[in-house]
Amino acid sequence: MLSVFPRIMTLAALATLALAGCSTVKVVTDFDTEASFHSYKTFAWLPGPEKATGIARIDNPLLAKRIRKSVTRQLQLQSYVEADASSADMLVGYHISLEQKVDVTTMNDYYGYGRRSSRAWGGSMAHSRTMVHVYETGTLVIDLVDRQRNELVWRGSGESRLTPNPTPEEIDKKVTEVVGAILAKFPPSKN
Repeated sequence: MLSVFPRIMTLAALATLALAGCSTVKVVTDFDTEASFHSYKTFAWLPGPEKATGIARIDNPLLAKRIRKSVTRQLQLQSYVEADASSADMLVGYHISLEQKVDVTTMNDYYGYGRRSSRAWGGSMAHSRTMVHVYETGTLVIDLVDRQRNELVWRGSGESRLTPNPTPEEIDKKVTEVVGAILAKFPPSKN
């Protein structure tokens, strides 16, 4: 009868890969501890287009539209009102970057029983397997600037693994997820 252990290890490896594909956003924020976040009620977008990166997937007007729509919707859900740039309390801007990453996993399978000496019974078997997975992450940085002081008061960034060749619907979903995760940390709690 074949051992059940190799099948269990294969299932464990598949479960690990499935969980790695689950959507998670790693969020990091920083803010000006002197800023009066409670006084901010309105926002507007920083004037002008985002700085070109030379990467077609980032310099995509459709992606820019999705990000702006999602940020606007999220801030409005948090009771901020969109206003004219000349009168808004906060100005909003964003930046995007892509990074290729490598995940290397080595699994060692050891089988055996009994003592391991020349006079002992039983045997053992060892097998190592290394898997290399190349993937891409995207980082969205959202900046909030105090319009009157013209100073950055809050920055949130969200990093997430990207799906290769996503559909427009998948891009919408990812943008909404990342923006929601980032802006869930705004305004900051000053504990």
